Amino acid sequence: MIKYLIWDAGGTLFDTYPAVVEACHAALSGFGKEAPSAWVMALCKQTTSYGIHTLANTFALDEETFNSISSARMRTSANSTSRRSPA
Repeated sequence: MIKYLIWDAGGTLFDTYPAVVEACHAALSGFGKEAPSAWVMALCKQTTSYGIHTLANTFALDEETFNSISSARMRTSANSTSRRSPA
């Protein structure tokens, strides 16, 4: 029986923000856009959804498409990180 469950949904136990910023940059670059990393980080630290919403609106991109691309990139990044062998 499970007594306790810890869920890290973004930055509490593991620093996921660099992967989120990288995913947003990859999605933006697919649209031929760029944004400063510090700004993307600041937006996404409020919430990832807020960051994606703000970036999509700022660059007049379809939010659903932008979210799909950045989410796919985050999954790819998470999968490659989880497969790395310990140092």
